[in-house]
Amino acid sequence: MAVVKRIVLKVSRHLSSTIRKHVHVVILLNMTFFTFLMQAKIDFNCCLSENGSLRETFDHMRLEKKTFDTIRLKLEKELVENKQKIMEGIETSTAAYEARLV
Repeated sequence: MAVVKRIVLKVSRHLSSTIRKHVHVVILLNMTFFTFLMQAKIDFNCCLSENGSLRETFDHMRLEKKTFDTIRLKLEKELVENKQKIMEGIETSTAAYEARLV
């Protein structure tokens, strides 16, 4: 930017005041636009960084969910087996009670 500014200043010495004013306005607009682009780039990089950290968090949560689902399925299977054992025990005790009555 500084090099362009120096060149424009050298050239503008030989130009009329109206053209110098226009050149100055163009330089200011160019610098403003450059500042805007730099801020947009900074904001974009911040968003990318946050996106990366969120992606890591989601991946970790997916792994945890998979682990918990495995444990849940195992516990549900165990619960069904225990219910079956309880029902068998109830049936056995009912049969023994009825046999004692006869």
